[in-house]
Amino acid sequence: MSLTVVTRIDRRDAGEYSGQRSHDHRIGTKEHPIPGYVDQSRTHLNSTILVAPECSGMHLKNEALKHKARERAALNYAKALKSKDPQSIKLAWSAKQACRQKYSRGDVVAYSLLIGFGYEAQKIIDQLEYTEQDRLFVQAVMDVAHAMDVEVVSLVVHRDETATHCQAQTTAVTFKGSKVRMQPSDCARLQDIGARPFAHLGIKRGIQKVERQSNGDEWNKINHRTVKRLHEDLPREIAQKEQELAMIQEMYQKKQAKLAVLMKEYENAQSLLQEIVAEVERYHNIEGELRAWEEAVAARESNLEREIEPVRLELAEVKRKAELCTGALDELIFYAVQADPDLAKEHLDSYVERRIKQGFNYEEINDAVVGTMVENQIGEACRRVEERLSHDSEQLQSKKSGPKLGF
Repeated sequence: MSLTVVTRIDRRDAGEYSGQRSHDHRIGTKEHPIPGYVDQSRTHLNSTILVAPECSGMHLKNEALKHKARERAALNYAKALKSKDPQSIKLAWSAKQACRQKYSRGDVVAYSLLIGFGYEAQKIIDQLEYTEQDRLFVQAVMDVAHAMDVEVVSLVVHRDETATHCQAQTTAVTFKGSKVRMQPSDCARLQDIGARPFAHLGIKRGIQKVERQSNGDEWNKINHRTVKRLHEDLPREIAQKEQELAMIQEMYQKKQAKLAVLMKEYENAQSLLQEIVAEVERYHNIEGELRAWEEAVAARESNLEREIEPVRLELAEVKRKAELCTGALDELIFYAVQADPDLAKEHLDSYVERRIKQGFNYEEINDAVVGTMVENQIGEACRRVEERLSHDSEQLQSKKSGPKLGF
């Protein structure tokens, strides 16, 4: 008895996704016609839980997930740095690194999930109400998607083929902003997860082929199907292969057209290469002149170095005296602030406002006092002035826009 449930997960690039979307929603097109194994008189029995977006919309979903993850990771990393907790910083950095890779529209854009059943299990599923079938399929798909950390964008239950099954599509980017990466162990784990909602019906995940081989089962017995089952499966499988062949042929034609464009570009590149060779020869002719200029410049630099040395010594002496003066001013500022604490508050705001009007920005004003006694006080004054000027600007803008009239 085949009381089993099967969860199949496949990658989809842009072309494959568009074909899968047409198949899932029974959208017959010239490129992707409705397969012959679909009984269109029963298509109205299908359940469309989620409608798949077009390929452009799928790109936007993947990019949006990555963008949100990057913003969230950057915010968490900033909080971790502020906390100064090494473990938090390490975890936040790892999360930030996980989503740094750019999403490529030419790579995998979606993952396709198919949930189907063995021959005997199908009979049990067919006895359920459609609403119960839908509930179980939704639970299975959402459980698998949660384990993959992806968003489900499409979910359709097909009842117009030989056997009832579910087709779903998910994003190729996780909620953490990384690309989905599937390992063989992940596939086995996800099949276990997809089978759990059906366990109460006596339906379970099939024994893995590797395990059956280790138990001594022959390969032809593992893959054996009855004649009746072959009659049921082969028309569908043939139609699927024909659809895949049509998609491959379409891709081949596109590749041929692209090859023609590349050949034309190659010819243009060859012509450009000949022009470049001529230019290289011209550059070789002036190379000797450049060497002579380089030698002259080197000699001039040597002379300038000797002339600059006295100036450098004089500058060092000026700097030493400036440091002495700065130290004295720092001492004077310290005692002045001790005598009048308010001197470090609003009195500095007018200084900052005056410098802003002179064309300096807040960063330049802060840099000018780095390492001095008033570094913190100037920083606070910059913050107060910036907030006040921003508030005044918003008030002025509000007055210019005038009152809003409601109708």
